[in-house]
Amino acid sequence: MRPLIRVAQGLVLLLLVRNFFYVTTGRLYLDGQGVEASSATERYVVEGGDSPPGRVVPQILTGEDGRMRFPVHIGQPSTVRFEARPAGRASYEIALVGGGTRTVVARGAAERAVAVSHSLPPFEGSLELASHGAMTWADPRIVRDFRFAPHLAALAALAALSLVVSRRVMALELALLVASTAAAVGAGEAALRTLAPRLGEGLLAERRALGEAWPNPRWQETGRYGPRLRANVETFAEVGPGDIVRMGFVPPRVAPFQPRRFRFHTDAEGFRNESVRDPIAVAALGDSFTDAMTLPVERAWPARLEARLGVAVQNYGTAGFGPQQEERVLEDFALRHRPRVAVVAFFAGNDLFNAESFDAFERSAGRPAPAPPGWRVKETVARFDELYTVSLVRAAAGRLGAHWRDAGVARADEGGGEEDRPAPASDAASASFDRGVFTIGVAGRALRFALMPPYLNTLRFSAADLRARRGWALTERSLERMQLRCRAAGTELVVMFVPFKSQVYLPLLSRSLPPGELERALRFYFPEPGSAIPLETLARHRLAQNELLGDLCARRGIAFLDLTPALEAQVAAGRNVYIPDDAHWSEAGHDVAAAALAELLRPLVRSPPRS
Repeated sequence: MRPLIRVAQGLVLLLLVRNFFYVTTGRLYLDGQGVEASSATERYVVEGGDSPPGRVVPQILTGEDGRMRFPVHIGQPSTVRFEARPAGRASYEIALVGGGTRTVVARGAAERAVAVSHSLPPFEGSLELASHGAMTWADPRIVRDFRFAPHLAALAALAALSLVVSRRVMALELALLVASTAAAVGAGEAALRTLAPRLGEGLLAERRALGEAWPNPRWQETGRYGPRLRANVETFAEVGPGDIVRMGFVPPRVAPFQPRRFRFHTDAEGFRNESVRDPIAVAALGDSFTDAMTLPVERAWPARLEARLGVAVQNYGTAGFGPQQEERVLEDFALRHRPRVAVVAFFAGNDLFNAESFDAFERSAGRPAPAPPGWRVKETVARFDELYTVSLVRAAAGRLGAHWRDAGVARADEGGGEEDRPAPASDAASASFDRGVFTIGVAGRALRFALMPPYLNTLRFSAADLRARRGWALTERSLERMQLRCRAAGTELVVMFVPFKSQVYLPLLSRSLPPGELERALRFYFPEPGSAIPLETLARHRLAQNELLGDLCARRGIAFLDLTPALEAQVAAGRNVYIPDDAHWSEAGHDVAAAALAELLRPLVRSPPRS
């Protein structure tokens, strides 16, 4: 009898532990299947905390009378949770809608941030969240309740039975065994949490998927540049969905992407080169379009330019850098290697705004910066997912499977990638739009691509608006100083204009879709009432930055290369020059830049040095 009681107690305890670890959290995202929302938009923000240093908090913003409905299938009692953050005074309402009825579960009002938690019965239909007054819904989610009362009752009954059957207290023995096992597992979990930053990028990637904002070990914080790459990094980069998807602008299920895994190496100066070379012929400066964080570095435009010219081209790009940081890179690193030419890649999407944010960083004198943008985190998470032990096992399994993934990625790369594949006949002459992704038939191919809303939003600004911004004044001064430093070193300065995706693809969209249909499609990127941009404004301002920077270079006598026409020509020929679900260039885009630059630079790198 006693062994049977022991077995029964063990089984009940295992069920209790299983129920605890299988408590599941499901986040409510606006891009979910069947979601209805009015005057709502979504964003992801990294907020507070020191261990780990910050957590990604999904946020939904609603206007004066916001209403959202999320399809739900709640199989057992659960709890809806969020933090209500009103802009002033606002009220919220939670309701269950289904079968022709609407049942209000809870109401509340707040003038400041308040944590909200309300029970939900088993239900199938829609969960409605409504607000009166502008409000931010921080991390709205449904958490399945932890059911433990029946198990505790069963354990109590078995413990009583054990006292009747045996003089020894078997329940106490079992409790001691469970306690010692739990203590050992807990100690291991605590050790992993302490050692997490030292256990490799694989484990940290698992934790980031859960929303933990661990610092990337490839990067370092500096007073002179802000964040920049560390020197002598030797690891691998793995790229899945593009930044337009990761930032929540487009649902993952509709976005075309191919996983990419490649070697990631930095030289002794902290840039993506095999080694530091001296002298060099060309110094390539810029942001993520130059360091090409989404591709193997040998496929980026600096390496392609080197292959075309047959001279040393050193990559001095760093993701996130703006004009002032590029000026410092020129001064601190590039000019000491005596380049014949220094190419500064100006990215129209954010360089003016990066100039302003870096200026604010320098002026802040240690004051806390605004919360940085985060990324979409895992939608459904069981409690066992949160264990570092589980993350370590998953990271190890991923490492073991890397060889097979690499083989698959290599085969995909050999095929030319998503952007160069022929389209099915049904798609080759069509034009459609699905939740942020355009499909346009061009030259027998179907170009599938999404646009980046923040960059598209830049087309609100006319040339006069941009000229009046502080970012333009800062950019102008940086380029002028770079020109003076280059002249003193006998180096020719060249400015290469890198357009953002919308600038290149809008002519194709205007030719492929009727104006009304295109305006409705672009409205997807601007869900707030009145936030969409008229097509007339987009067309009028599309080349405003090109002209502004071209005029500056003409006045200063700086060689200027605008890549917009060359990229447009490739798109018109049916070639995706940007990664479909990302704001950055594909390999085709880097090739266009290298070819255009080679034509411009060939006489400069072959001419005798300037005195």
